Amino acid sequence: MLRHRVYRLKTKVSLLGLELADWFMILLSWLLLKQGLNALVGERLSLLAAAIGTFLVFRLWQGLKDKVPEKFVLHLISWFAEADSYRLYPDFKTGPLTVTFGHHPAGE
Repeated sequence: MLRHRVYRLKTKVSLLGLELADWFMILLSWLLLKQGLNALVGERLSLLAAAIGTFLVFRLWQGLKDKVPEKFVLHLISWFAEADSYRLYPDFKTGPLTVTFGHHPAGE
């Protein structure tokens, strides 16, 4: 009997207990806060402020990620990109409505 190894394709890749999306959010928030605060408060204070800001952004990110369904943004984008086939437009080629009362056999 042949045996095949089954791979779980929905398993999320994690590094040090954080998913790749979490690492991307940490890196992005760190870079943006560090560069933005560097001009405002100076080099040394911007390191501390960027670290605190990154922690706060990451905590907000985790709370939002827990409340929003998986792949929500992709589904939202595909919903916005759908064709307008479901929109209701007025019917400009209207015909008269005819109603036939009574029974007329096909042979008559």
